[in-house]
Amino acid sequence: ATTDGFRDLPERWSTNRRTSIGDGGWHRWQGTKWPPRETEPSPQVTAPQDIQADEDDVVAPRFLGADRKLLPAFWSADSGMHCLDHVVRGVWEHAYGHHITRLMVLANVATLLAVDARELCDWFWVAYEDAFDWVVEPNVLGMGTYALGDLFTSKPYVSGAAYIHRMGDACKTCRFDPAQDCPITSFYWAFLDANRAKLTNNPRVALMLAHLDKRSPATRNQDRAVRDEWWNEPIS
Repeated sequence: ATTDGFRDLPERWSTNRRTSIGDGGWHRWQGTKWPPRETEPSPQVTAPQDIQADEDDVVAPRFLGADRKLLPAFWSADSGMHCLDHVVRGVWEHAYGHHITRLMVLANVATLLAVDARELCDWFWVAYEDAFDWVVEPNVLGMGTYALGDLFTSKPYVSGAAYIHRMGDACKTCRFDPAQDCPITSFYWAFLDANRAKLTNNPRVALMLAHLDKRSPATRNQDRAVRDEWWNEPIS
C-alpha cells in the first residue's frame, strides 16, 4: 500500500519542504549507509496515476519547528532513561513494540526534544517489521509528533515522567527518580514553554499551560537547561 506522503495538504497546513526518504540517522551512528548489508532488490512499485515519477519524495512537516537529529539512544546508546533504553532494546531484538510505547515513550521523548518528525518516521521504517507507510506516516507525523498540527489530532500527545511511571514499571529500576530528577519531566515543561505561542489557543492544553505559569522563573530556566543538555544538533 502507498500513500501520497502528505503531499496534498489543505492550504492552512501546506508545506513546501520536501525530502527523500532517509535512514533515521543510521549513517551518523554507524558511519555506513543503510542498509548495512546487501539485500534483495526492492520490487518496483508503480506510482499512483496522479503522482509523477519525479515526485517520489516525501514532505517533512514541522508545525512546531522541530528540526533536531534523532538521539543516539534510538540506536542503542545508553541514555540512562530506563523506559527509553528498555523499549529501544526490545525494538532491535524483535523489530516490534506495543503501540503505547511507540507513542508515549519513543515519540514522546523525540517530540519533547524537538526531533525532526521525518527523521523519526524514517527510523520507524528502518526499525519496525510492520512499518508500512500508510501506518507510519499518519501515526508519526500526525499523532506522535504533532508535526501536522491539528490537522490530524487535537493536541500534542506528550507527557512527563509521572505518566510513564503510572503506566509501567520502568521507573523502578531507573537511575532517575520520576518524582525528583527524571529529565523527561523537564523536557515536558520546556516543550510547553517553547511552544506556548502555537498552543495557547488550544483548549486541551490550557490546563497544563496554567500549571506552567505557576512554575517559578528559576524552575523554568532549569527545565530549559536540562533539555538543552540532551538536545541533539539541528539537521543541516
